[in-house]
Amino acid sequence: MSEYRKYAVQVEYAAEGYRLWKHGMDRAVCVLETYREKRSVYFAAVNLLPSTVLAQEEKEYHLVLLGAWDGQVIHRDFGAFSVNQSGEGSFFKKFDGPELAAYTHCLLVAAKPDGTVETVISGKTPFFREAEEVPETEAPCHAEDPWQKLFDQCAGEGQRDIFSADVDETKAVWWRLDGADGLPEAAAGCGEMVRRYGHFLIGKGCQSWFIGVPGRFLLAEQPQAETGCFQLWQPIRGGEAFFRNLAELSGEEAESLFGYWIGEIDGKTGEICLI
Repeated sequence: MSEYRKYAVQVEYAAEGYRLWKHGMDRAVCVLETYREKRSVYFAAVNLLPSTVLAQEEKEYHLVLLGAWDGQVIHRDFGAFSVNQSGEGSFFKKFDGPELAAYTHCLLVAAKPDGTVETVISGKTPFFREAEEVPETEAPCHAEDPWQKLFDQCAGEGQRDIFSADVDETKAVWWRLDGADGLPEAAAGCGEMVRRYGHFLIGKGCQSWFIGVPGRFLLAEQPQAETGCFQLWQPIRGGEAFFRNLAELSGEEAESLFGYWIGEIDGKTGEICLI
C-alpha cells in the first residue's frame, strides 16, 4: 500500500467583512498531503479583500494549522498569505514536525502586529473527531474507591508539563491518563469529552487533588455545566502565546484553542467541587 495520502479540508468563510464582492462567489480550497516524513499544504481562495487593502489597517492574511500533539497545543503559521487585486490568492508549502493527523483545524486569519487575529476562513480537517454518543448501559463499572485507584497510578514519575507555570492557577503536578474507563462516578458527566479526546488529567496540589477534562473554551464543551463545578479553564502550554488575551477570544478562535476544564476533588465526599 502506498505511503502517500491526500486529504481535502472542507472550509467556509467566517467573516463577512473580508469579502471583496458582497454578492460574489466564495470559494476556498485546502489540501493536505503526506508521504513518509514529508508534509505539504495547498491553499487557495477567491473573493477576498486584497492584501494591499488589509495593509492599510496594519493587517495581513496568515494560514494556520492547529491541533494537539503529545499533550500540547500546536500551531503552524505559514506566514503572510498574499491576495491580489482580483481577490485571489494561493500557495503551496512543505513543512515538517508532528504527523499530519495531529492537526484538526485550518484557519485563514487576519493578523495585526500586536498579536490579535480574526478568523476569515475556517475548516476542520478529516482528523477532527466529533463526540460519540455512548449508551448509559455501556458505562464502565468502577472500583469501590476509584479516586484512590487513580491517585495510586499518579505516584512517582510520569508527570507532564501540561500548562505554563504562569497560567496554572492550581500550581499542581499533573499526570495524563488515557481512556475513560477509570473515571469515578462523580465524573461520569465528563465521559463524553474524555472519550472524544481520549484522555483526562489528574493533578496533585499542596493540599488538594484536581481533575482536568480536555475541551475547548466553549460552553458546549464545559463538562457538567449544569453543576457549576468546572469553572476554571486553562489553555495547554503554548496556547497562551498564540491567543494572548482569552477575554478577547472570538467564537472562531475559541473553537480552535485547546485546553482543560479543571475541577477540585473533595477529599471527604469524592465529589468534584468549584475551585
